[in-house]
Amino acid sequence: MWKVIEKIITKNNAEFILQRAKEIDKVFKVIMMVVILNTAITILGFYILKVDNAFMLGIVCGILDIIPIIGTIFVFGPLILYNISKGSYIIAIGLLLLYILLIFYTQIIETKFMSNKLQIHPLPMILAIYIGMKISGFVGIIMAVIYVVTVNEILFMNPEKKITL
Repeated sequence: MWKVIEKIITKNNAEFILQRAKEIDKVFKVIMMVVILNTAITILGFYILKVDNAFMLGIVCGILDIIPIIGTIFVFGPLILYNISKGSYIIAIGLLLLYILLIFYTQIIETKFMSNKLQIHPLPMILAIYIGMKISGFVGIIMAVIYVVTVNEILFMNPEKKITL
C-alpha cells in the first residue's frame, strides 16, 4: 500500500497538493475576514438604528453569515416585520437597506479579497462564487473557488510543475 502511495505522491505531486491546501486555507481566511467585517457592520448598523440587543443580534448575524444570503435573513426578517407591526417604518426601511447593503458588500468584498489572495482575475471569481452559492450555498462557494483555482493552475502552470503518476 505504501509503495503505491509513494509512487503517486512524488515530490512534484506533494508540492502541488501542499499548494492546493494553502489555497484552501486562504479561502477560509477570506471568508472569516468577510464574516468578521459583516458582523462589525451589522452591529454598527443596529446601534445606529437603535435596535434592542444590537450587539447580540449582530453576533448572531455574524454566525449566520456563514450561510450565504439566507443566513442573516433569519435575524433581519423578523426584525423588519416586528418594526413594521410596531409602526416603526423608518427603522424597518433602515434594516432593509442595511440588509441589502450587506448582501452587495459581501459579494464585492469577498470577490475582491479572494481574487487578490489567490491572484486570479475577479470575473471568474465572481462567477464561481455566484454559481457555487446558488448550487450549494457555503460549501458551493468553497468548492467553486477551489475549482477556479485548480483550473487556473492547470491552464497557466509551467510544464515542469505538472502532476505525474
